[in-house]
Amino acid sequence: MKRAIALMLAMLMLTMSVAACGGKAAPEETTTAASVEGATTAPVADTTTAVPEETLPPELQDTLPDVKFTGETFKVLIREESKYEMTSEEITGDLVRDAVYNREVTVEDRLGLDVEVHTIKGNWDFRNDFIAHVSNSILSNDHTFDMAMTHNAYLASMILRGLATDLNELDAIDFEKKWWCQKYVENIAIDGKVYSAMGDIGVSLYEYLEATYFNKKIAEEHKITDLYELVQSGNWTLDKMMEYVKMVGADLNGDGKYDQNDLFGLAIDNHNCRYAATIWQTEITKVSENGQRVFNLPNERFVNCYESLYHAIYDNTQVLFDGSNTHGLKMFTNDQLLFFTERLSRAALMKEMESEYGIIPFPKYDASQAEYVSATRDSHSGLMVASNIQNPAMVGTAIEAMCMYGYRDITPAYYETTLKLKYLSDETAMSMLDLIRDSVDFDFAILYTVPLSTMYSFYGEKIASATPSIASAVKAQAKAWQKLLDKMYEDFNKLEK
Repeated sequence: MKRAIALMLAMLMLTMSVAACGGKAAPEETTTAASVEGATTAPVADTTTAVPEETLPPELQDTLPDVKFTGETFKVLIREESKYEMTSEEITGDLVRDAVYNREVTVEDRLGLDVEVHTIKGNWDFRNDFIAHVSNSILSNDHTFDMAMTHNAYLASMILRGLATDLNELDAIDFEKKWWCQKYVENIAIDGKVYSAMGDIGVSLYEYLEATYFNKKIAEEHKITDLYELVQSGNWTLDKMMEYVKMVGADLNGDGKYDQNDLFGLAIDNHNCRYAATIWQTEITKVSENGQRVFNLPNERFVNCYESLYHAIYDNTQVLFDGSNTHGLKMFTNDQLLFFTERLSRAALMKEMESEYGIIPFPKYDASQAEYVSATRDSHSGLMVASNIQNPAMVGTAIEAMCMYGYRDITPAYYETTLKLKYLSDETAMSMLDLIRDSVDFDFAILYTVPLSTMYSFYGEKIASATPSIASAVKAQAKAWQKLLDKMYEDFNKLEK
């Protein structure tokens, strides 16, 4: 049906084009995407001068096999709350939805198959229902889905039940391509097997990327004009951030206390406190001699990074610890924050902000850290393939195609509709976004957070309880965490038998 509709639209556009070329010159087009409610003012990308495939670097080249799966159906199960990532019912004028729609049509046409998307509730509160649905479907061998995409935090629970296929067995999937998150694949692997993955197949990868927003108006008022240069030089560190944070702060209403009605240098929430453990490379786990992960706790860096974070938050009145960012967004858009650490999707709610803002990565811990590291909330979608798929070649090829076209078409549309238009014409700002995306890491401990009793939340929990030091607590917990990891490996070993 979608292919037929797309063909009709193409024919209509062709007819309009022919009519415009005959007789008098067509009047200059003045309608913009902004005239469609919910759309952006961003121009549609010019595809008439596409770069030849053979000139692209290998990681960007389209190497999909020239094959047709006529009569086959690629069945996708996705949590209802994230349906927009995989399917759209019609062309609406919204760039992201239309890109999702067009991807489905393109994949169907190219591979000669049908894409069928099914949904059930699957956010965190419905995780048990989603897991049960997947388990019942596979155990009953009813083949209701080939690929499942859902809240990443509990994917491991399904993997440990033997419900997933090792994605390395699907020849068409090439994890060396840019549209896959290589760090995810590297850290989710158990004994070389990869049972789930993430990449540009879904925009939630970008929605949940953590970033540091800065208010340009406040920065300029305090003569802070080198933030992009600091990042590019590699000198954007926690100390530098705190130097600037301490320059900003005021009791705006004069009531003698600092709260959401005042001016702050930084607002940080519980999630970003958690992810500091990844962003600052604290090496929660390491690979042992037998190739398996073991906990590397307590270690000095893990403890020191926590204590630095604690003191940055609790020793400065210019820092607001806002547990779930209840106030941060409003304060930032109201010019009450210099820095605001939040997920990228929040930018969609800043479109009416009068002051300009910039986006940079979370700072390095110190100058000795070689590279910036970004993180994404575990709420993003991860994918797995059912252990009982009937046509591995079709499933693997369809997934690779969905991910590739997601990278090429949907991700640019997401950037355009989520961020202010000026960022698209600002090469420096766009390079910051590329840096955040390309440096994203997925800690082993967060990918397996549920079977590891959510130990990855440790930083956030201790910051929220205003605990100055965690050295003794980490030492007390370390053995219990290792037992959970040992049990996890036992469960994996049973899958191999």
